[in-house]
Amino acid sequence: MRPLSKEWQYPAILGAVAVFFLLLFYLDYSRTVDIGNREAIGYITYKNNRVQRKFEDQVVWSNLENNSALTNRDTIRSERLADAVIHLNDGTIIKIDENSMFFLDLSGAAPKLSFETGAVQIQQGEDSDTDLIVQTAGRTINVESGSDMKIESGGEGADDLSLIMQKGSASIYGESGTHSIGADQQARLGKNGVQVRDVNLSLRGPTNQSVQTIGASSGERPVEFRWDVKEQTPDLRFEVSRSRDFKSTIKSQSLANRGGPGSAQMQLPAGSYYWRLRGKNPQSGEAETSEVRKVSVVANSPVKLNTPNANTEYSYVEQPPLIGFTWSRSELANQYVLEVSKDSSFTTEVRRDPVKGNSYSVEGLEAGSYHWRVRSSS
Repeated sequence: MRPLSKEWQYPAILGAVAVFFLLLFYLDYSRTVDIGNREAIGYITYKNNRVQRKFEDQVVWSNLENNSALTNRDTIRSERLADAVIHLNDGTIIKIDENSMFFLDLSGAAPKLSFETGAVQIQQGEDSDTDLIVQTAGRTINVESGSDMKIESGGEGADDLSLIMQKGSASIYGESGTHSIGADQQARLGKNGVQVRDVNLSLRGPTNQSVQTIGASSGERPVEFRWDVKEQTPDLRFEVSRSRDFKSTIKSQSLANRGGPGSAQMQLPAGSYYWRLRGKNPQSGEAETSEVRKVSVVANSPVKLNTPNANTEYSYVEQPPLIGFTWSRSELANQYVLEVSKDSSFTTEVRRDPVKGNSYSVEGLEAGSYHWRVRSSS
């Protein structure tokens, strides 16, 4: 061996420094934080792409995974092309769309949600017997218990809001007074006050942010879209897009100018899709669109075992070594179970460990031959 010449010393040092900071960046980007002794108020049951949480007493953001626990006064945010479904302990379901952020506080007499931006749907659970207080853009929205509500910001922030009640009712308080909104009604909250109207174009199914699965060998999934039109609507169209702004529309189907229920079916490969109805308001003749819903088609692929490889041998002198098991992630899994057995039929299991991530280390395996596998639960 010989030392590097001076002309190579500086590039080598700079390269080492670059690798070091890239490693720090990757660790910060992918890090997750345990809740410690904080009480869990709910869990992430499904997550697509990057969704993060910030504790009340911290300034850093940490990544959330399927089955991650949430705590009181957490701030949750999602990035572009990301979404998540949260189940609270009282049965309330919160669906977060992309580029969304909100703060949840359950410490008072009534739960409070501070909405910042994006789109959030709240389906209150059967065990929830109190109203929900939503605070946003200088307004307070009192949502009756048992309601199903979607709130969405427009433009760059939350100055222009759309509130759709699919079930239940709510009261909106602000400088312009108090306004009530009931089931199948929509409220527009803007600088000119609050405007409440009946929903003419109602989407019925699939529900917002529903997940449709296909097998590992399947190429497409038939998805049925259903809606209801209250009044005859000119220029009525059914649209499906790969983007929320419908700039990359993959289907635009003209519909008959009539009221009542309707449906359409499409064969969709794995991916995320947005759908809506669009037409002209039968009263004003102005352009009118329904709410926008998202549906995801996900391949339900089995996990693949990574390490140890088949027939790997470990040697030791006194103490059995620590064996690290790793496998691929499943998009639908919220928990894995690592099973280790002395036979391939797994009738003599020696380990059965529930795992949240896709790696686990086991110690104490005595000399012998073992078989291992991983089960995932959706």
